[in-house]
Amino acid sequence: MWSIKGFFAVDELTAEKVMLAAHTDGKRVFCFPSHIASKDQFFDGMRATFPLDPPLHGHHGWDALADSLWSGLDGLQEQDIVIVWRDSRYMQMQAVEDFAIALDILHDLPGTLADVALTAGKPKKLLVLQVV
Repeated sequence: MWSIKGFFAVDELTAEKVMLAAHTDGKRVFCFPSHIASKDQFFDGMRATFPLDPPLHGHHGWDALADSLWSGLDGLQEQDIVIVWRDSRYMQMQAVEDFAIALDILHDLPGTLADVALTAGKPKKLLVLQVV
């Protein structure tokens, strides 16, 4: 098990090294689809990539997305999880406000999923990498 959890902005080489190490160690790795540039694409990417609980329909509710993502990750058997978001600059340039909300959601996940009380004694070590 690694000791690092949290949200980090990293370069592509660092992300590749972390993903390789995670795969080698049998960790769960999720990668966002490429070129997400809007809220709708972000929601679609979430649905296509992550275990959402409950499943998410539509593109409207950021709170619903955050709750569904949290519950989906919390329900995984794996304790160590990596999320990688490459090409985030597309959304940052095209949908500034939505990008800020998306980052807030991803920033909050590692801390709340590590909380023993919130996870009913089964905390996760979540590492979120934004490739810049």
